[in-house]
Amino acid sequence: MLIKDLSMEDSFFHFYQPIVNIECNKILGYEGLMRSSLHHNPEQIFLQARKENQLVELDLRSIQKAAKAYQKAGYRMQNGCLFLNVFPTTLLNPNFLIFIKELIADDPQHCQHMVFEISELEDIHDLSQLIDRMKELKILGLKFAIDDVGKGYSDFQTIIEMEPDYLKVDRYFSKQLSQLPKKQSFIQLVNEYSVRNECQLILEGLETVDDLEMARQLGVQYAQGYLLGRPEKLVQIS
Repeated sequence: MLIKDLSMEDSFFHFYQPIVNIECNKILGYEGLMRSSLHHNPEQIFLQARKENQLVELDLRSIQKAAKAYQKAGYRMQNGCLFLNVFPTTLLNPNFLIFIKELIADDPQHCQHMVFEISELEDIHDLSQLIDRMKELKILGLKFAIDDVGKGYSDFQTIIEMEPDYLKVDRYFSKQLSQLPKKQSFIQLVNEYSVRNECQLILEGLETVDDLEMARQLGVQYAQGYLLGRPEKLVQIS
């Protein structure tokens, strides 16, 4: 099936994985993750969309659908932020500001708690232009996360110049965290930077109690992973 047909026929949906404050066991928010019964690997959907020149269209449709489902299920301010992946190409598209303003007009309070995770699946070709767009969107109340810190293009220059609200540290660093001092040192380094520069560290991929306890000892406040909650469909709460 072509990506255009996939989008038009709504042959995709979203699971939502909690992001947890591990100090007090309270949910910060949820990450919306695209799923499709026609594609086992969600990343392949976007890679195919890029080949078919449908990446922006699919990205916008995914954001809109995930946000609407979150809103419809009753997940609003009291239930925390909604984290959604977005490609740099989508952020820089001339129609993106119009798209966001329409989302905000539909539900102003909900969109004030939306966090865009800049996807690592696409290279950033013009960092200064992307930063300018992020500043425009921050004025509207939106927040940003750099995904998979420690992997891909999320180098220190990008982190410093983007001034994100959240740093999501790649799951590589949570695996065997309790056993590997070098990974502990890296987490301490990034956490110290986050505290000093008013952004929040989120450690991805926590799967064992020992690694969770080590993360707490290192001062990590927020984390995500199967141990804390698997991606699932939303349960109606309103």
